[in-house]
Amino acid sequence: MPVRGSSRSSASNEARWQPQAKPSNFNPVKRWAAWSDAQKARFDKLAGRALDLAGYER
Repeated sequence: MPVRGSSRSSASNEARWQPQAKPSNFNPVKRWAAWSDAQKARFDKLAGRALDLAGYER
């Protein structure tokens, strides 16, 4: 399936929602893996409780 609405797109906001070919390394579920420890800690502080309530691993 094509990618729509990717925040990584450099296209205009309107063009961002047009279907784009999915790159072979596209893995939005693991995007956090490249974050620094500080970014991970901040995300956990902001969204950790919501992740728990929704049943996701932190």
